[in-house]
Amino acid sequence: MMMPLQKKRSKIKIVKKTRAISRPILITVVAVIAFAALFSLLLFSDKFVGRAVFTRPILNDPAKSTQCSDGIDNDIDGFIDWGFASGNDKSCSSPFANSETDYAHTNIGWNDFPEFNLNPKLTTVYGGIQLAGCYQSSGICVDDVGLAPLRKGFSHIAIFEGLNQAQKDSIPINKRASMWVPFGTAADHPVRQQPLYKYYIPWNNNLELLNSAAKEGSFTYTADYFTDSKRKGIPNLDLFVADIEAHLTYDSEIINLRTNPEIIPLIPAPFRLDAPAPLTDAEFINQYKHDMAWMYNYINTIPKSNGFTGKAGSYGDVPLQIESGWPWYETTITWNDWISDQIFSKTCNTQDYNTPYRRSCANFLTFNFGEFMSRPGSSFFSLGDLTTKTDDVLVPSGYYWIKSGDTYGDQDWSNTGDNFMVHLFEIDANAAFSRGKTTIIFDWMRVHPSNQEYGMHGIDPWLAHTTAIFPYFTKNSGQWLWDWIGYDSSANEPRVNATYTSENRIAYDNFIYGLYRLSKYNQFFNGNYQVYHPVDARELFRMHSKIWRGVIKEDRTQMLVVAINPYADLNEITKYDITCPKSSKNTITYRSRCTEGKLLGQIQTIGQNTWLGVCNLNGGGCTGDQGGKDTISRR
Repeated sequence: MMMPLQKKRSKIKIVKKTRAISRPILITVVAVIAFAALFSLLLFSDKFVGRAVFTRPILNDPAKSTQCSDGIDNDIDGFIDWGFASGNDKSCSSPFANSETDYAHTNIGWNDFPEFNLNPKLTTVYGGIQLAGCYQSSGICVDDVGLAPLRKGFSHIAIFEGLNQAQKDSIPINKRASMWVPFGTAADHPVRQQPLYKYYIPWNNNLELLNSAAKEGSFTYTADYFTDSKRKGIPNLDLFVADIEAHLTYDSEIINLRTNPEIIPLIPAPFRLDAPAPLTDAEFINQYKHDMAWMYNYINTIPKSNGFTGKAGSYGDVPLQIESGWPWYETTITWNDWISDQIFSKTCNTQDYNTPYRRSCANFLTFNFGEFMSRPGSSFFSLGDLTTKTDDVLVPSGYYWIKSGDTYGDQDWSNTGDNFMVHLFEIDANAAFSRGKTTIIFDWMRVHPSNQEYGMHGIDPWLAHTTAIFPYFTKNSGQWLWDWIGYDSSANEPRVNATYTSENRIAYDNFIYGLYRLSKYNQFFNGNYQVYHPVDARELFRMHSKIWRGVIKEDRTQMLVVAINPYADLNEITKYDITCPKSSKNTITYRSRCTEGKLLGQIQTIGQNTWLGVCNLNGGGCTGDQGGKDTISRR
């Protein structure tokens, strides 16, 4: 509606008069506004001389296009959006990230992701960086994000430092997890003078002291986190995992015990060299392994013998525990050998720091426990009662030992690709011995500190992303995301810096995004689903090959497929022929036209991108993506 002419004229006159009178005031106002704009630029802009303060906005509508998913080079650095090809921006830790601009990632981008959950059958434990507060004297502090992991794909929380009492108590019991040690929490605890702790030997240990140290230390400490178990001495948890790490691995180390003057008095007389009928070196090695396995078994029974009612496990004490430098892939042992009973009687060579060692191919801690200090017979190396009898879950350690260097430069990816294949081998092999129990592999978003060049750096972002997805394509497998900032004893300060921290947080965000992508296909893990591995992990390593795997839906009509080429160049296009899995009375029966080897569809990846999608077993091809904005648009 038009304003009457006379009124418009009157208003103009008034304005002109006001301007004439208020010009000095107007100049002042303009100056104030300009100063405020300059200050805001200094404080918040990514393009000014530095980034003094960063506040991460909360995405109210994550489906909207953001800077890391809009197909635009927003910061004009020559790279665009999320992904692991040469044209992608390494500062984008997911398509939900709201800025392409490089900056120090000091916190995990929990608020960058919408809320989501994985299928309840899938175990994903968060034991990473603390969720609130500062790391002692490191000067590194994190936002108070409360119980964000439970809203962003994780099934459990295992880190409680920094949380207030209300936050701790609000974690449901079936979503709590923790680790414990049998050696007390104090450095001067008497149990730390026990032979097991000082010398890694099973003999002459005070078992009651081990038991009481666990109760007085880890059990009470963890129980007191929660009001419902405070001062009761036994925590209310779903998962409780022992961390013992007190045994020798290599045969040469075990033999050397016989001539160590400090240790000789602690060795039972019948096993010493001066015994009337001394054991041979081979017999002594077997005796050590037999009794140490028994000792570990005893320790692992401590939680339940003291009233713990949840699920118990033991970190790293699984049939196949892979270590850096162990070339399992160079032996003549086949995949079927690795997952059969006979692996328990084989000895392997390893190459660790350029020194050859011999060791048991399988982890002797999972041998038949037998009777403590009895002479192990021929049955000792049979499958017998493994830790699967004592433990409710198997917990292998799957840390990464290698980093590619400049993640987005021209690199030889083969070493990192091998590292990933070892990870899959460890998951698959232990799952084969799990007897249907869950295998929860420990992940770390940092390179293991044994790597002198890249130790404690964040792992490659593409590796973090695909690590989040692949374990669930082995049935009854889960993950435990763990972290430790490290400590530089020579400098007497935490071993952290801006680079370590930023790389680590970028890896976290890529991991979470992997969980998010997987959550879009939760229905595939319902009921009696099956998994399909066209090629086993050992053969994949030998071939330095691309890999794809499938999860077959309970109704046998569709297969969820994941694919990656961990050995690809950054611009390399890798194609995959997705074929129909084997079908038999003992494996999978299809109510479809799917026959073994029939081509279901062809997919492709670029660089180290991970493809995730669905192939129809009744025909109709495959539909999916490599992440990025396409994934967001399909929500």
